[in-house]
Amino acid sequence: MGTSTSGAQLSRKLVAFAGDIPKINREAVSDAALIFKDGVLGEAKKVVGSDLKMSNFGKRGVRLGAGFDVKGGVNAVALLKARPMGAWKVVEYGAGPHLIGLGKAGRTESVKSKGRAYRKAKAKYLYAQGYGHPVRGPIAHPGSKAFKVWSRGITTRQPRAVQRIRLAYASGAYRRFGPST
Repeated sequence: MGTSTSGAQLSRKLVAFAGDIPKINREAVSDAALIFKDGVLGEAKKVVGSDLKMSNFGKRGVRLGAGFDVKGGVNAVALLKARPMGAWKVVEYGAGPHLIGLGKAGRTESVKSKGRAYRKAKAKYLYAQGYGHPVRGPIAHPGSKAFKVWSRGITTRQPRAVQRIRLAYASGAYRRFGPST
């Protein structure tokens, strides 16, 4: 390694470094995606709680998660995925006012125009924490505010991810062109 003494030696180093680029790029993108994933989950812990579980969402609650897939080599791309998507949408954008505890009839209709199908639906009883007895539904939920967790997690970690990609290329170049050991 070290200093090149001839054009042929420099040429070999450049060809070797060019061969390393797909692997370096894929690893750097994977590391950056992991930084973004940790950022998004970290922001979600501030809003939802350290266990990332939304206990009042659905019947048994739902745990927020995220994952990513890296595709390609030279032009590697990572796609960060929210899991499950519906729960992340509620945390990110909030939820409008809605009814909880509608039976099968009336789900597809708007809240204002329930009509006959709504009146004929079987009464649904809801069990909630803090209540010693079931409550007859539907119950009007006022909605929730938008927390912008996903957006904040991405924007706060972007400088760190860019720095990690630069470091990966610098260490790859140093491996090929740095002093020999």
